[in-house]
Amino acid sequence: MHDHLLTIAGFYALAVFLPLSVILLYVQPGLWHNLFISFLGMLTGYLDVNSHEVQFTVLLLLVFGFFSGFSDSKRSWICALLLAVWVPLFAFLRILVERSYGAIVPEGFGSFLAFLPAFAGVYLGVGVRTASKRNAR
Repeated sequence: MHDHLLTIAGFYALAVFLPLSVILLYVQPGLWHNLFISFLGMLTGYLDVNSHEVQFTVLLLLVFGFFSGFSDSKRSWICALLLAVWVPLFAFLRILVERSYGAIVPEGFGSFLAFLPAFAGVYLGVGVRTASKRNAR
């Protein structure tokens, strides 16, 4: 029952993100990159909470981080935060929904490790972008 409730909540959170993004982008078109990275982070957090293995989550954070760092090297740390923050948010949501409070330390606080592959991917993307600009000269 709890898994079903968590799936529904996660799906609707992702679905509501689109109309909110439309409104925000209409008002402030410069937010597109941050909204896109936030969506990728939400998707990663949602997939992580429905998985029992961390490898896929780490891979997504590295890949999404790489491309976001490559595409926007000026605000790379913001990209990493927007990408990774959703993993602990969804982890704590799962703990609350399932009332598995014994998992707060290993799964809840442990999910903050998601910031490591996100930052690694983002700064790898920044490094490749910087190196490619130097080679173009």
